[in-house]
Amino acid sequence: MGRGSFASMQNAETKFEIKEKTSMLQEAARLGISRWTHPILYAPLYPIILVEGKYDCEFLEQAIRLLAPQKTIYVSYLERLQGKEFDEKGGIDLLKQYIKMNSNAIKARSPSSPVIVLLDWDSVKKVADFKKGFDVSDPFRVSVWPESALNPALEKSFRGIERCFSDRIINEANISTNLVATKQDGKKTIPKDADYDNFKKEAYKVVKKGLTSDDLIYVKDFLEQLLDSLEAHHEA
Repeated sequence: MGRGSFASMQNAETKFEIKEKTSMLQEAARLGISRWTHPILYAPLYPIILVEGKYDCEFLEQAIRLLAPQKTIYVSYLERLQGKEFDEKGGIDLLKQYIKMNSNAIKARSPSSPVIVLLDWDSVKKVADFKKGFDVSDPFRVSVWPESALNPALEKSFRGIERCFSDRIINEANISTNLVATKQDGKKTIPKDADYDNFKKEAYKVVKKGLTSDDLIYVKDFLEQLLDSLEAHHEA
């Protein structure tokens, strides 16, 4: 969420303090200046999709804009919600902890504007843990990138969202990293001793430059189904 400047009057003088925005909003609420709103309630009229990190978020936001430019769907992740830096490797556990600690705020959302946690394909075993404490009637759902949304030319060494990427994104990211190898069966892999984090960063740079409809070849059907289900939920 970042930092901001908080101004107050003390002894007839204006005092400026640099505060974290969450702290600043809480102080403003305490002083009766404004009401603090829980970050999970910032967009009460529209669904929110929570993902594991900024790489997932960038890809998903662009994909939704391409597939459904007329729809308003918010995509977020912990760093965006809380304004803090998180260890990429511990993202899913921190996200699970956040959901557990803020379940009451999530349950306060309208049934037509649920929170959807979208996990990476390799986090399918975590689904049950995320659902703990929620009833089926709560405005909360957990989904996982399915096998059908994965690039069939990429092996499991492509972890997380990268395995959903098009050949173009993978090839462009590999220009600077030169980490991708092609096996005899034609499938692409990244050796276990390779700097995968560097590859992720380069792939993110490619995505950041902009996606095309061709880049959604593997995820299109799944995302359209997800968006249609949200639309039906919203109209119910």
